[in-house]
Amino acid sequence: LHSENPREAFATSVAAAFEKAVLPALAWGLMVRLYELPEDLRTATQAKLVERLLDENAAAGIEVALGGEAYRKVSIPYLRMTEAWFRLCAEDKLCALPSAIRSRLRQNLADRFRLPLGELDTLLWHELGALYVASTAGSERARAVAQAGGDAAFMRERLALFEASGRVEIQDFRLLTEQRPDEAVQRTFACEQENPPARIEAGLEACGAAFWLARACFGKHGRPHADAASARTLLLLLRAAVMLRGRPELAATCLRYAAGFATNPRYTRSGLVIDFQARLVELYARDPLARPALVEQFRGRIAWQRWQAGDKAAKSRALDHYMQALALHDKGDQGLDAEGPIHFFPELVVLLGQDSAQGKRAEPDLRTVDFITQRNYGIYFDIEKEERLINAGLAEYRSQQAYLVQERAREAQAQTSRQDDTAAEERADVVGFGEEFGSLLKRSDYRKYQALIRQLWGQ
Repeated sequence: LHSENPREAFATSVAAAFEKAVLPALAWGLMVRLYELPEDLRTATQAKLVERLLDENAAAGIEVALGGEAYRKVSIPYLRMTEAWFRLCAEDKLCALPSAIRSRLRQNLADRFRLPLGELDTLLWHELGALYVASTAGSERARAVAQAGGDAAFMRERLALFEASGRVEIQDFRLLTEQRPDEAVQRTFACEQENPPARIEAGLEACGAAFWLARACFGKHGRPHADAASARTLLLLLRAAVMLRGRPELAATCLRYAAGFATNPRYTRSGLVIDFQARLVELYARDPLARPALVEQFRGRIAWQRWQAGDKAAKSRALDHYMQALALHDKGDQGLDAEGPIHFFPELVVLLGQDSAQGKRAEPDLRTVDFITQRNYGIYFDIEKEERLINAGLAEYRSQQAYLVQERAREAQAQTSRQDDTAAEERADVVGFGEEFGSLLKRSDYRKYQALIRQLWGQ
């Protein structure tokens, strides 16, 4: 803030930054601690926390005293962090603020906790989302790279799903996906009507809902309701693409996310979603706004999964696709988008690590990845966590493939004993679709997704 307007007093910029960025983060940390308490203590502790935050003389304590018959002290260690930030703005510190401003900031923080926790949660999500989610992802980094002489590959507007996920009307559904996923997967949306009255609005609502359902699938391999959530995510993305056909850039984003979600092993994916992943990638590739680097990454994911499921010939295809994506990653509209690098580079590291044939080639390749991500773009990731999530998805894929082989054998055996031509024709229509694995889900469900893809394919 101060660098953008150095004529302003430094304290003015400090106060503005503290209010807009620091206070929501501190409130979030304290709110999380309240949620960790037993329900019978939360309300009383929250009321006392308001008093504690307003008391500058209690700055050294981390306990909140509850009165009455059930007198006890509740420890909130995060108060130490809270007071440390306020001490940074004391009158004898570098970021000194006048006493009146410090008191106003304390009042601001305390007043948040006068709200019910559910309302506070929603408020903080909006405030923090405005800083970290709804901003033009990657553009500031790209601008810095461009000024240093690099190629600003990621300079572009925010993606539709990120923006739609922050809409006020979708926040109740967000909480439902986090707390009651069994109910969330049953919720229907306007986009699922044959002819909704407001198609753009229905499409944006579907984007927001798909974002939170996808979040409910991230790293949740083997969890209840995750399969249903993944199938619903794909359905909403495809319906959103249909609703938003009049807005090509938004429709392309829906197809990009559908292909990315279906191929990303970090997400748990149902058999239906995996069935359609190759078709979804080619559907996205046909879009005039598709990014070739992403298409290569998505194709590489499919080949990688097939390699890990026993197709030895798929390994070279996976490596070739990832190397092509790497060559294109910084080529403007042909390269990765703002969200691409944080997925692509960890995958490349794990893939190269699994390729024992790389031998001496692996080390320089990994150094190249490190240089591109950390030095050029400042992207850091926990490679151990990334590898764990990716391997969980690859294992899930292998398990599903083994099951499909068994079921195909059982179906073939049953087919030879049937003479019902009508039933045989129905099975051929479903299981023989494209080059995918064949669906073992209900025919009506499969055909619904199939029809959406065909509708989008012919647009």
